[in-house]
Formats: sequence, C-alpha cells, structure tokens
Amino acid sequence: MTWPDWPSEFRTSVVDPVQARIEVSKMATPRSRDLGQPMTVKDLKGLIATGESDLIEFKEKWYDLSVKEGKAVFVKDVLALANTVRPEAPGYLLIGVDDDKDVVGVSDSPSAEAVSQIISEYSDPPVNVHCRDYELDHKKVSVLTVSWAPANPHRSVRDYPEILSSNEIYVRRDRIIGTLTLSEIEARFREKDARLGPLVRREPIQFGFVQTDPSRGNGLVARVSNVTTEPVGGVDVMIDLRNARDPRLFYRARRLSNATLGPGESREVELKAGEITFYVPVIEPKADELRYVTVHDFGRHVGERWLDATLHVDYRDRDGFIRHMEQHVAVEL
Repeated sequence: MTWPDWPSEFRTSVVDPVQARIEVSKMATPRSRDLGQPMTVKDLKGLIATGESDLIEFKEKWYDLSVKEGKAVFVKDVLALANTVRPEAPGYLLIGVDDDKDVVGVSDSPSAEAVSQIISEYSDPPVNVHCRDYELDHKKVSVLTVSWAPANPHRSVRDYPEILSSNEIYVRRDRIIGTLTLSEIEARFREKDARLGPLVRREPIQFGFVQTDPSRGNGLVARVSNVTTEPVGGVDVMIDLRNARDPRLFYRARRLSNATLGPGESREVELKAGEITFYVPVIEPKADELRYVTVHDFGRHVGERWLDATLHVDYRDRDGFIRHMEQHVAVEL
C-alpha cells in the first residue's frame, strides 16, 4: 500500500517522510526565504516534526564552548552539516530538542557573535551559519541554519584528539557523521574548480595570525596551511617582535623548521607572552667589548607594550626554490 492509499485519518497523525522532506526543501529554497531572517513558528515545528536526517540534527543542550573539547564537538557537527547541504537545501542544528522530537528547551545559550567567532577560528573556508533563539511552547530553542557555500568543502584547521582532525572532511550520512573518501574529496574539489574557475596564481601556502589578543590566550597564534593536493616541504616559520617605541628592542622565535605539510594540512604555532625577552647591545668601556643585557621593567611606560609583529614563512616550491612570505601586524602585549 502506498502513502496516498492509506486512510486519511491515519495520514493526518503520521508525518509523510517524503512530503516532509519536500516541505523542508521549500523552506530552504533561497528564492522563497532569506536564511538570514527569522523562521516562523510553523517552520520550526515542521523541522521538529520531520525528525533527524542528513540535514537536521537535534541536541538536548548546548555544547560546552568554554573548553576545547566542547568546541571541537560543536565544530565537527557544524562542518558535517556544511559539507552535506545543497544550494537548494540548507541544514539545521536544533538545540533544545531531544531525539524523540520533544522540546526540552535550553536555559542559557551563547551569543550569535560568539558562535560565529568559534566557527570562523576552526573552519576553512568559513561556514555560512546563522544562529537564532526561538520560543516554542514557553521554552527556548536555539537554531543554527547552515547554508551552502560555493567554496565548499569545509574542513577544520585545528585538531582535538579522537574528536576533530584537520586531515578529515566531515559529512553527514543519514543521521551519523562520517568522512569523505579520497575519491569523494577529489570529486568535490573538481566541482569547486568548475564553479570558481582556475586561479591565475595561487600560493600553495596560506598563512597568518589567528590570535593577537592576549586577553583570549597567552600570546600570539599563527596558522600555516597547505591549500593544495600535494605535499609542501621545507616549511619554516619565524615570528619577529620589535618594540614600536624603541626599535632596538628585538626578539625572534623559530616555530617550525624544515617541516612538511601534507595535502590540506594546517599547523598552528604559538609564541607565549612569557617567552619574550628583549636584549639591547651595550659597550663595556673598561673592557671595550660589546655585550647584551636584558631589559628590565619592560611595559611600565606608555607605549612600551606596543610591538610590531612579523610572521615569516618560507617553503620550497616545486622547482626547488625557497619562497618567502611575510605578514605584519601591530599587537599590544
């Protein structure tokens, strides 16, 4: 017996999975609804009634975003949705709904800005996400809408043991998270090249500072990524610091030496504030020799804590030549 042949009184109490999927697709079509705008209560109830699928995920409570493990689990779920959505059908992460489709609600939820910041720090290319809170049956439900991006597939640029890997591309297969196979990855990148067209010139290495605010960590954090499908060798990473008020105060730290980045691999390096020591040259009159002394009481005066930071990245290209790139930022430590 097919669905239309079922008694009408039975069909009204059961959600037709095919019809529900069509309704979700209609909701998601960009021409019919701006994904940046709030959805209606009817739409939200429709998503819950549809149940979990490759495009819909339920969570009873918010992830613990105050710890790295919680961030890793959260980002993995978002990346899997981002690599599963289609241009005509986005994905939804509903927080405050259990596996039985019951609305349990959440008491506290992070701000949309905090959610976007975490996702941007962990993903490459960035994921299109809209986060909103809704009230349903006097309970708060958080909804993350993940839409398709032409630059997909998305991957993590950070690792967490046994949870998140920068060497995997996550995807949803029905209601569970899996990873793309090598052949699937190759097909995805071919589709991406067809969409975006060939680049006139693209460096195999992308790099830059990802954290320069000491209030969010211990110092400077830089990321180096291989954006090609071939290994890149001879990778050296150094960080220079020069005092903006007194250029004589200089510090250099090597963080990677002759490293090899595999296809799609990223590494992060950190220079902690406590490691930084400045020396200045001093001529000893009696001995008539040059020696270096440590600068004490650094940072007590206005402007002394402003530094000019330079990230140096060297790598060996396919012809064996050493290429050099650098980035400059101003930081206050």
